[in-house]
Amino acid sequence: MTRYQPLTQEGLVAAAPQLLVIGKASLQRMGGEANLWALPGLAFTPAGKQRQLLVIDDNALLSLAWICRRP
Repeated sequence: MTRYQPLTQEGLVAAAPQLLVIGKASLQRMGGEANLWALPGLAFTPAGKQRQLLVIDDNALLSLAWICRRP
């Protein structure tokens, strides 16, 4: 994958995330944590079943992307 692509419900379930990482402002725009967990397919993932969520300041999250990028 060379650019951002939306993730389908099936793709989300297949990815089986153990933890969700989301920016604080993004979570607020969604209307809060309850609306996040209500997203289709999320309840079928390990993170959704255990409600494993890490909320990070959006600027810190964007900075992390630069640190973790591949050469």
